[in-house]
Order: sequence, then C-alpha cells, then structure tokens
Amino acid sequence: MRTNLHHPFLPTVSFFCASLVLPASAAVVDDPDLYSVFDPSGGRSITNTASGATSASTLEALGDFGIIYEYGSFNQGTNIIAFSDETRSDLQISFSGAVSTSSSGAGASLSNNSYSTSPTSAIRFADNAETAAHILSTTLDLGSWDGSTFDGSVGGTSAFGFTLSAPDGAFSRLNSITVQFLDASSQTLSTQTISGVNSGSVGFYFGYQSNAADISSVTVDVSINEGSGSFLMGMDDIGFSSIPETSTYSLITGALGIGLVLFIRRRS
Repeated sequence: MRTNLHHPFLPTVSFFCASLVLPASAAVVDDPDLYSVFDPSGGRSITNTASGATSASTLEALGDFGIIYEYGSFNQGTNIIAFSDETRSDLQISFSGAVSTSSSGAGASLSNNSYSTSPTSAIRFADNAETAAHILSTTLDLGSWDGSTFDGSVGGTSAFGFTLSAPDGAFSRLNSITVQFLDASSQTLSTQTISGVNSGSVGFYFGYQSNAADISSVTVDVSINEGSGSFLMGMDDIGFSSIPETSTYSLITGALGIGLVLFIRRRS
C-alpha cells in the first residue's frame, strides 16, 4: 500500500476531500499492470473524441503515462486502485445519481468485450432502468490510500484520460456526456463534452494534459433521455501520469533559477 503522497508544488485543500473509509463491499486493487496505448486491439474501437480533449497520442507519448486495462476484481460501488510507487497517486472511483446498486451494478467488473476498449475488462456504468430522463455520475479522485482510508486532499497528476464504450446502438438514449477535470480547489481545468444521439457510436475518448500536476479529480455526468430499458456502458483504459519526486522538482527549479541568474547577468 502507498503512504501519503505530498509534494510542495501540488495545491492541496484539506477541506475539499476529507479522508473517506472505503465501504466493506468495495475492492482495492494493488499495483495493476500499466500499458502505454489507448484502445489496443481486442476491444471496442474509439470512434469519438470529446470536444476540447488532449489527443490520445499526446498522452501516450508521455514517458510516465500508464493505462489500466484490467478491472476484473472490481465490485459494485466505490473501488480503489493503489500503487506502491510513491510517485503515482492512488485512485478512488465512485458513482452517484440514477445508477444501479445491484451486485452487478455501477462499479462492478464488466468482462464483455463489447463494452471495453481493451481486450480484458471494463468498469460497469449502469443505470437503474429508470424510464424518465436522468443523470448517471462518477467521480475519479486522485489521492492516497493508507489501507483503511482514502485521502483526496493530497496527490494529483498532470495528465489523465479514459474511454467509455458500448455495442452499436447502445447509445441511442444518450443525450450528452460532460467531463470536468478539476484541481484541488474544485476549480475547472477543462470541460469536455459529447452530445447528441450517437446510436452508431461505440467508443468515446476523454483526456487532458495540464501544465502542472494539478489534476485532482475528474467528474463524469451522463445525461440519458426518456425511454424504456436499462442503459449500460463500460469505462475503460483509465490512465494518468506519475508525479516527479521532490528531488526532481528541486533539480527543475534549481535549473530555472540558474538560468534566470545568467539571463539577468547578460542583460546587466
């Protein structure tokens, strides 16, 4: 398990994300394998990129960017992905709104490749079969898991991306998907949307790269139109970059300081 991750260059607000005790039914996945490519062969293809998104190829080119393909141990509700690597934040994934709370509901593993962009599994993003228009929501918080509680007031990343997918025609009731990348003060860094009926679409990609390691959480709101039947899609290929260690920050700031001194001397 990771210990608390904190760097002086990361903005932290202690009241924004209090330490949360994980529900007993949820799962903790330690040190999952990390990959470097979104949408590998074997799963659904990415057919739509959200407006305003940083391209998948840009995130894939980052040397410290890691993508998770496997969610087979996930249970319904809130789940944790924890890393022993001190430079990589832990991740808490929770759901709210009109989501299914059955044992195979929102948050549970989804092994059907029709709902994943990787060849293994995805996270089930399911509603409660409500016929009226409704909203499904999930929040992905970066922070630190100490074995019993999740602290969302520390940690962060400079780049984050993921996919949402389903079989052909499954998005016929979809009104819109709105994704917000937030800093530790809950200020919006980027808003990305996909809207309109996408009855033929099978895979959506969202991603954002910031100039600093200030992405603290990501919210996903899925608006579903009125209609019959349940709505189901898979969340997959969740990826984010690591955080340079304090010593790395010191080297960077030291180099910038030396450069500034030399610049001033040349101007004088």
